[in-house]
Amino acid sequence: NNGQRIPISSAGAGAVGWSWLASGLLMKWGVSTGLVASTAIQTFTYPTGDIPAFNGAAYSIMLTAVSGGYSGIDPDFSVYLQSTGSDVDFTYRVMRRFAANTAPAAAAAFRWLAIGPATAFNL
Repeated sequence: NNGQRIPISSAGAGAVGWSWLASGLLMKWGVSTGLVASTAIQTFTYPTGDIPAFNGAAYSIMLTAVSGGYSGIDPDFSVYLQSTGSDVDFTYRVMRRFAANTAPAAAAAFRWLAIGPATAFNL
């Protein structure tokens, strides 16, 4: 960097949180739910409040299906990143793993992790 101090801090090590990385990038993570559908593109909006914002779309977003531990969640699905979106959101798809599964639409839980440029540091 240009000599600017970079805070190495975090707000939460729980289900939803964020942390500055030593490189100055911002890392955010959390858990969300989407609707299992064959073609629907869904939008996830990053949490706000005391959580720092990205400066543009995230560089990398990882999504992991959560098949257990949540009541009313369909365990037979996969989650796919559609687009890194913008500084406030990303788009994704949730689809059944087996085409023969014709059960009604259900909720699907997934964990997300996003890394990207930060708008500013609070020093």
